[in-house]
Amino acid sequence: MKLFTGFLEQRFYVIGSDRNKRFFRILKIDRSEPSDLNISEDPMVYSPQEMKNLLQMIAEGNHATGGLTFVGKAYGIAV
Repeated sequence: MKLFTGFLEQRFYVIGSDRNKRFFRILKIDRSEPSDLNISEDPMVYSPQEMKNLLQMIAEGNHATGGLTFVGKAYGIAV
């Protein structure tokens, strides 16, 4: 998994992949409202190039507020 943050660190994007990094999914965690926690899972399965394009588009869309920042990698199993 990779974790990115954007929009003044109020939105987080968790990128998950299969072991061979052929298929990717994205989870968005939005904390822009202090009293709300909004979590949305994109149902789309992305290829490596599609994921790269999506992250670039998110970064460009958030350019005015700091862009997109890579936070770190994590390994684990989510059930």
